[in-house]
Amino acid sequence: MTKRLFLLNGISILAVVASHAAGWAFIAMYYWADRYLPIVPPTYDPADTVPYYVLLVFRSWCSFAVPVFLFTSGFFTAYGARSSAFVLSYKTILARLKVLLIPFLVWSIMLFVGDALQGKVYRPIEYLTRLVLGEAHPAYFYIPLLCQFYLLAPLVIPFARTRPARLLLASAVLQLGALILRYLYLFVWEVPALLTATDLLFPLYAVPFSLGIVWGFHLQQFKQRLAKAKWGLLVALAVLAVLTVLESESIFRLTGVRWGAGPGLLSTSLYSIVFLLCYLAFDSISVPFPKLFYKLGTVTYGLYLLHPPLLEFFARATQRFAPNVLTCPVGFQIMLAAAAIGVALLFMGLISKSPIRKAYRYLFG
Repeated sequence: MTKRLFLLNGISILAVVASHAAGWAFIAMYYWADRYLPIVPPTYDPADTVPYYVLLVFRSWCSFAVPVFLFTSGFFTAYGARSSAFVLSYKTILARLKVLLIPFLVWSIMLFVGDALQGKVYRPIEYLTRLVLGEAHPAYFYIPLLCQFYLLAPLVIPFARTRPARLLLASAVLQLGALILRYLYLFVWEVPALLTATDLLFPLYAVPFSLGIVWGFHLQQFKQRLAKAKWGLLVALAVLAVLTVLESESIFRLTGVRWGAGPGLLSTSLYSIVFLLCYLAFDSISVPFPKLFYKLGTVTYGLYLLHPPLLEFFARATQRFAPNVLTCPVGFQIMLAAAAIGVALLFMGLISKSPIRKAYRYLFG
């Protein structure tokens, strides 16, 4: 089971990088078209083209990634509790937080330095706020989020062991409540703090982490239930895959807000959970390129931290030096994702074999 979850993490980190690369491809379509066409940006002419819909589908279908990371974190948290007489001390939690936070702080500071070199300088209190909220880069929100779940884990574990159904129901209610607040923000009550709270606090992602802990304690029982429901889950996944695209695009057309690359909508939340359940239910199906995905799964955190600045570097370098590549948005996305992953793996490999290899865990976890 552990190996299969590493494979799933590898698939998910590839999905994260490719989804964020698609975001840069959208930017190129709208704002950088003047590099190869005689127009004044922004232009929204590509909004009904084939590349546009390919990128839209790709981002919507990759929305499972962060829920998967939370699920696997929950599973390994339960695994650690089982190894220590079903008790997870805060000493153990603090050790895990240290592994997360030191690399997070290092790369956040590096990004702040990069911003300063470009003239973006913040007040000291703003730097502190951005660190706490994971706003050195938008993708870094995940690290404070995971820290919240780790701090809650000692309270959640007893319920996962003895009352798993109640825990999952309570988690579903919390997540649904957070989703309702997001819809209120979109259509009724436009308060920025409301959106920020749902983005950064754990209720919006409550189900995947709780499900991971429950799976860790009750693996065999849940495997039997999933085996009976797997074909229904597969049908549900196909339906939800369509609904994620339709809902995301409908909300964008109605409000101008682009959601759909994460679990911030009801359809994407359900799609992410059903995707995860399908992966667990069809556990006899082999994952293609297992060595590649297992390798990616073992260095997920390092890739997560490194890929945002690498994507931005390669995207802006392409805009400046090879603008003709921008004429093919999907090819541009693939190139960005491959370059970011390849360079990140190369850099991590060089550090691991260099005289400063002892610093590896402080850089990449």
